[in-house]
Amino acid sequence: MSQTNSLETPQVTDEIHHWEIYFRNVVESKSVCKVRTSHLQQTAREREQIYLKQLSENARSIFAKGSLSQRGNAFQKQALELIKLRRRLAPDGSPVHQEAGVFLAIVQIHEAVQSLLGNIEYLLKLHFEMGLQISEVHRLIQQIQKGKPIDSKAIFPVIQTIRSSAADVTIDIDDWLHLSYHIASHDLGESEVNALALTGAMQSSYLAAKILRKQNTQQENSNDPASRLHKFDVQFESFLVACLLKDVGTWLQKNRNTSPARVHHSEISAGLITKVTGLPVGVIRLIREHHECMDGSGLPTGINGTSQHFESRLLAVITRWCELYNQQLDPKKISFIEAASDVLLKETCQNRWEKLSTNLLLDRLGIRPMKEIVQAQFQQDAKPNWQIPRPHFLDAVRKITPATSYQR
Repeated sequence: MSQTNSLETPQVTDEIHHWEIYFRNVVESKSVCKVRTSHLQQTAREREQIYLKQLSENARSIFAKGSLSQRGNAFQKQALELIKLRRRLAPDGSPVHQEAGVFLAIVQIHEAVQSLLGNIEYLLKLHFEMGLQISEVHRLIQQIQKGKPIDSKAIFPVIQTIRSSAADVTIDIDDWLHLSYHIASHDLGESEVNALALTGAMQSSYLAAKILRKQNTQQENSNDPASRLHKFDVQFESFLVACLLKDVGTWLQKNRNTSPARVHHSEISAGLITKVTGLPVGVIRLIREHHECMDGSGLPTGINGTSQHFESRLLAVITRWCELYNQQLDPKKISFIEAASDVLLKETCQNRWEKLSTNLLLDRLGIRPMKEIVQAQFQQDAKPNWQIPRPHFLDAVRKITPATSYQR
């Protein structure tokens, strides 16, 4: 670090050696101004004792929550290292405390420690709230995958809590996505496959809620006829239900292994969802198509993108992005969000995913979207006689008359 930058206060989470360069330069720079008396009621050591007590209490809470170990411990370690740095370079009772520059630098260090403590408290609160949501989704999925009848009224309260989280601007998107992965993976004792399915359910519904909320707001405030291209055919809640329950078939296939290999989990999920009463048909269609691609290379039936409705294409994009995010691509170089978005953009340019849907998702993630797409590409949605291939899960039901296709 250059001499010019060495006296600039580092960011709270900057590596500790940056803080050491900054603080050492302040200590070695003789200040003309001296501190005669302090208006603070506590010495530096006394304030740090309070911080250390809070860190000790937080450590016990974090230790009991494996899902917080990665980020929580990082904040804990940073705060402890900053306190150790102050005591090493400006020991208690040292005359350097009378230097105005050192006095202010210590205040900066203590403010950084307080910020780290605030980050830990924020994560603990978010963990508690998300834990309740994930536990309820976990319970619902278990009921459905066991074939127990369930009313859609039991699902909508869960959807509402996720919508509330998506509308909360105090929650960092990366924190929500990251915690949902670790809570599902560490706190519920499920297998890796089931934990990933549960994670995908939470993340997909959360991202969908953020996208739909912004799109609906723009439609209400816009007189532009082009905004109708973003209008959803299914209800807001129905789309989120599809996001939440699209992978329930993964649990059945994993636990019982009774389904033929040719049946994709999206079809199994669609079959299980028929046990949920009160849901419109559009939800089943969305669940069946959440792994289909624009170029027809998707599963289970390889439907071309022009034969899909907009909601299906958007759900496919959200599903794929969540898969990429949870793979934690190259975490040492860039953030998980940027890594997943980079791969999604490459696949979208290869015509695997719809560009408009990719733009909508990346916009909500704070990633610069691609160039605006020609609108004519999305004017093929209104198909009064739109048909889809017959679901495989219906083939096993002998009472149903064979047919080649089904209308929406």
